[in-house]
Amino acid sequence: MKNLLNTADLQRLSKLVGNKFSYLAGPKLKHYLSAPSIFLVCETFAVKLFSDVREVLIEDYWESFSTIETNEPTSKEIKSCEDAGYIYSKFMGQDILEVFVIKESVISEMNGEVTFDYETDSGIVVVLTEGSITIKKPDHHIPVLKVTYAAGNVVPEIASTSSHFEEDLHQKYFWKRNVVSVENLLRGAED
Repeated sequence: MKNLLNTADLQRLSKLVGNKFSYLAGPKLKHYLSAPSIFLVCETFAVKLFSDVREVLIEDYWESFSTIETNEPTSKEIKSCEDAGYIYSKFMGQDILEVFVIKESVISEMNGEVTFDYETDSGIVVVLTEGSITIKKPDHHIPVLKVTYAAGNVVPEIASTSSHFEEDLHQKYFWKRNVVSVENLLRGAED
């Protein structure tokens, strides 16, 4: 199963590069910086990242997997956040140097045979002149996004994404994560 950003999402994210970052906002984005949708607002452009749930039948059980998608917030949505005070301006005015996608996969094996292979884009990292902003799903099953900040214009260490997959005597899970620039994903390269 794949749960990945589509080409339109990647193109939208690529438009952030070269812009000056203004602030983060969201209709439910309170001071703990976790919400179902988060707006990344620049001087000339804004992207709305949001999470939803997708139900999938795996090994005769219905599983809920959270997604991450993008669109452009309306000026009314942005104004509503500003009026409510749900704006966060750390790193305001810094240039956006690059945007990366956090890609994860989970492979389940039972008695040595693959029972499912799940690939997901779990978030993005926005690298700025003097810092970075990570917006990612903290959990593979809950539709929420979490913001973290880091100093320095490099990709920071990425927190693990939690899930309810538990190993037993017969079933094992293998996890993999990498971070790929949006530019490389649009070119079709994942290295």
